[in-house]
Amino acid sequence: MSGLTATLLSAVSFGLYIVISKIALVNTPATIFGCLVTMLGSIFFGIYCYFKYPINQIQHIFKNNWRILILMSFFGVGANVSFFIGIKMSSANNLAIITRLDILFAAVIGSWLFGEKLVGYDWVAIALLVLASLRVFNVKMGDLSLDIGDIFLILHTLSVAINGMIIRYKLLDVPRPIIAFVNSGVSAWMLLIINIFANQTSLLLELEGIKIPLTICVFLLVFQLFTYYYGLQKLEVWLVRTLFLLTLVSSSIGSYFLLNERLAVEQQQGMLLVVFGVLIMSLRHKYKRTMLPQDNKSFNLQKD
Repeated sequence: MSGLTATLLSAVSFGLYIVISKIALVNTPATIFGCLVTMLGSIFFGIYCYFKYPINQIQHIFKNNWRILILMSFFGVGANVSFFIGIKMSSANNLAIITRLDILFAAVIGSWLFGEKLVGYDWVAIALLVLASLRVFNVKMGDLSLDIGDIFLILHTLSVAINGMIIRYKLLDVPRPIIAFVNSGVSAWMLLIINIFANQTSLLLELEGIKIPLTICVFLLVFQLFTYYYGLQKLEVWLVRTLFLLTLVSSSIGSYFLLNERLAVEQQQGMLLVVFGVLIMSLRHKYKRTMLPQDNKSFNLQKD
């Protein structure tokens, strides 16, 4: 599977993950559901890694990369926690606008610190996709006003970009399932601590009505992390985050069929623009092949 295909599949699955999560969150606190999903996901990845890699090799990985893994986890947790706080305290309009900043952050940080090269056409495509995504959400820039919740959303988008950079350039030799295990596991523990302080841990055992969406979300999370990290191993971070705008299309279509949410004409136009922009980026990557050196053994350890 190519990195391009993996990233597109990850974006589509993440859009469906959002829709199914909305169904579960009708009667379940976001931190409770998030804790359950990430905890079950980390258990899956833990079991997978246990049978996939010998214990001494796993110990070798953690011994040689523990500082970077902690740094990655810090930004991974920051992305998750700040997102939950942000969506609670911010408006839907600001959420739609601010969360598009991850593309800008990834492009600027990648070109500044890691030598990712963006030419004029790339910036034009990014601008087109961002504007198209705002049209999908049917938002107006004039309605944007920042408050404390928006600050958390900015921290979320920045954390997402930095987390991706660390995985792409500092953990290239670490198998992606181990990265997924650490990221999801630490996030689950942090969400559990938040639930303990909120005195709502008893809700973790009340699964009535959310068993089916919970199971689907865990499956989608596992699939999404496998394909997302594989894409990060093959592609530059700014390209991965840009292609991830396809999430808007899959989540909008999923909401239409599963949540009976109607799509305005402007939103349909925005979806077509997103698909067109992603197609341009995909074709440019396919024929240009401007990717940095990478390890072609996605889930295997290199020999010493």
